[in-house]
Amino acid sequence: MQRRSFLQSSAALSLLGLGACATTSIPARAKVVVIGGGYGGATAAKYVRMLSDYKIDVVLIEPQAAFVSCPISNLVLAGAKQMGDITTPYTGLTKNHGVTVVRDMASAIDTAKKTVTLAGGATIAYDKLVVSPGIDLMYGSIEGLQQAQASGQILQAWKAGPETLALRKQLEKDAPDSDRVLALVHRLGAATSKIADKADKQGDKLKMLGEALSEAGDEDQDEDEDTAATAEPKRRGGRPAKAKKA
Repeated sequence: MQRRSFLQSSAALSLLGLGACATTSIPARAKVVVIGGGYGGATAAKYVRMLSDYKIDVVLIEPQAAFVSCPISNLVLAGAKQMGDITTPYTGLTKNHGVTVVRDMASAIDTAKKTVTLAGGATIAYDKLVVSPGIDLMYGSIEGLQQAQASGQILQAWKAGPETLALRKQLEKDAPDSDRVLALVHRLGAATSKIADKADKQGDKLKMLGEALSEAGDEDQDEDEDTAATAEPKRRGGRPAKAKKA
């Protein structure tokens, strides 16, 4: 691994909770509490703030210090990107959008009392709750998988991070056709990037379409009301009688 790549990867890994301190001030309540800082949770936290003109306070509960794009990590496996390229600190949500990020995990939810209990013991009350913790592998569901994972024999790299770099090394060293494997991974990663980019663009188009449909609906309602007002006298007076033949 080149020195520059090593430094980028080391800096990125330092953001993944390795020795980082947790949030010192935890709010007692918030209008909206979001559990999980992945694609869904981080996006929800950001847009609740934006679409409310930054009037609704949002707390994001996330144990990691930075978001790492798992789909784009395929490009790290192929050597096209470094971990630093796909790592975004959550401080951006706080600085740019005023989201309060709490470095902890949710251990319990009381829907009756509308509270979330953190692993550290604190409790946060909420008006609305967004639950988006993501998914994880159940290593115990397959016999021997936990041991193989721990030994480094079977690397999933399901969550982008240290294991991504370990799998990269394994592919370079152990794969009989490592060049072909890495080329395939590179193509898959590039395809994933294009899909993500298209998804973003489609999201913008859908938003614009929704606004246009909303405006069109308002216009149609106005036209219907005008038509009804014009037709009212005709309904009251009835249809004109036909002249009888002599």
